[in-house]
Amino acid sequence: MTDLYDYKKFAILYVDDEEKSLKYFQRALGNNFRIFIATNARDGFRIFEEHQDEIGILLTDQRMPGEKGVQLLEKVRTIRPNAIRILVTAYSDFDAAIDAVNTGAIYKYISKPWDVADLEITLRRAMEFFLVHNEREHLMRQKFTALHKTLVLDRVLGLTVLASGISHLYRNTVDAARCFMELDSLNPTIEDFQMAELNNPNLYRKLYMQTREQIRRVIDVLQLEEFAGKDGPNVEILTSIESDSSLKKAVDSYITQFEQKNIAINIPSCDSIPAIYSEPLRFQKLHDLIVQNLLLYVPEESAVRITIQTHGNTPCGSHLKICVEDNAEKTPISGTRAIIDPFFTSDALMHHLGLNLLAICVLTYHLGGSISYESMEGEYHNRLQIQLPLKLQYATERTTEIAALEKALINEPLWETVISQMEK
Repeated sequence: MTDLYDYKKFAILYVDDEEKSLKYFQRALGNNFRIFIATNARDGFRIFEEHQDEIGILLTDQRMPGEKGVQLLEKVRTIRPNAIRILVTAYSDFDAAIDAVNTGAIYKYISKPWDVADLEITLRRAMEFFLVHNEREHLMRQKFTALHKTLVLDRVLGLTVLASGISHLYRNTVDAARCFMELDSLNPTIEDFQMAELNNPNLYRKLYMQTREQIRRVIDVLQLEEFAGKDGPNVEILTSIESDSSLKKAVDSYITQFEQKNIAINIPSCDSIPAIYSEPLRFQKLHDLIVQNLLLYVPEESAVRITIQTHGNTPCGSHLKICVEDNAEKTPISGTRAIIDPFFTSDALMHHLGLNLLAICVLTYHLGGSISYESMEGEYHNRLQIQLPLKLQYATERTTEIAALEKALINEPLWETVISQMEK
């Protein structure tokens, strides 16, 4: 009769300080199962860590020098709770076996000396249980991954709606949103969540509330209240701006914070930089956000270099290029996931980085420019490069309609469906 299960798809790890037991186990059952062996709990745990994706069953003796069997089983449960854990005990260790069963540390216990035929049946049933449970978890994870991608896509579409909806306020905002999403290669993953968490409807209620808060914050940042108020002229007047003066003003505003973190800022002087003809408030805000971003993610004792130069085919160039380089290991680009991915819940700093970066993208494209990022080898590890035209062609009218977009940015029916499905 053909077996319905592949009993060698996953291995069995047997840990026992009696080498005769290990050899007998291998000789008796090696034809039917893949087997790893270890003579103590320390080596057993090392083997399990190295091959945890291959091992379905851990079988261990209770009485061994050093760590006991139940301690090994408990450690394994913390890193791979789905692995089948079996304790081998002598009669004198019966109480330990009962305690292990009661605490959920083991699937079953087997008394010594074990009978080969009975042991094989036990291991077959245990492997079948593991295979079925593993396949079910795989299918469930596929379902949650698809759900996760749907939520990420909904957030991306929401940002695009936001960009489109304020296009009369910020030029090229659809391109800005797309650029922001492409700065980091978004690869949605939910591997950090245990299956028990993913099955908990409270997780999705929490994610829903966080999503609403994120949308409110995105709107607040992109709205830039000082540009959307009712006071002052309806159109910001284009004017001539000294680029290096705008940068120096932004740095000087935060120089105390840079000194407190002992961050060295190098701004090479350049006498050939012409003035830029643009919107002064938004141009200054762009520099402020760049400097704020550096303070957020660049650690203490780091180095930053900001250069301004022109390039193009005219005598004084056609574009202004702002190049921001630093030697930090954590890049601001990783903050994009905090804005796009509702499952990203662990790092508050990333939310701030993502919001700042999104605002930088929108302002850059509004001022007719473009933005790019690259990681590098050498003295500096990260380079954020912003390119702006030396002469902006037209200014943009003010508006206060942006707040009305909040309702359009969250897909209430989608979230209601997600939460209701999880509650079933």
